[in-house]
Amino acid sequence: MTGTSIDTLPAYRRRIRIEPAEGAVLAMLEDDVHCMAVILRHDGRTVLAVEPDTQRMPWNTCPGAAAQLVATFQGQPLADVTARREKKANCTHLHDLAVLAAAHFRDAAAVTYDIVATDPVAGKRYLEIRRDGRLIHHWIEQAGVLVEPPQIAGMTLIALRDWIGSLHGIEQVEPCRPLSPEN
Repeated sequence: MTGTSIDTLPAYRRRIRIEPAEGAVLAMLEDDVHCMAVILRHDGRTVLAVEPDTQRMPWNTCPGAAAQLVATFQGQPLADVTARREKKANCTHLHDLAVLAAAHFRDAAAVTYDIVATDPVAGKRYLEIRRDGRLIHHWIEQAGVLVEPPQIAGMTLIALRDWIGSLHGIEQVEPCRPLSPEN
């Protein structure tokens, strides 16, 4: 498999796109099982309205998800949306989209995040996050444990929360080596 691109491998893929506009931010998520969006309407300081749209969801256990999202964020200062921790009371993905929308409300242009987690290749899974096509994170996981990059080797994906919380801005990463059974 030397020289194989992650883009050609069978994988789980998710795209998140955030489109800021005057007085509103649209955040959208699509993958195999989800197709949903959240519009945050604002005046530059406060969330005036929250408009969730769930076109495709894997579970029917969240019939009150839209109302809960509105109750959680409408009327809140935009600066507090990213600090709100009522995630367990909300649909995880809608909550995350609202937080992303608030984080990008000042942006001048749309931003797209692509997330890829490959099927196992020679016992390893390759994971990437790209922003507007540029690689910002990559990991290699083997037997449920991250083996690359070195600063998080030995951690599980579940344990990444604290590491992710320590990140500031977009980190520069080394280009991924071509996929092969050796790496």
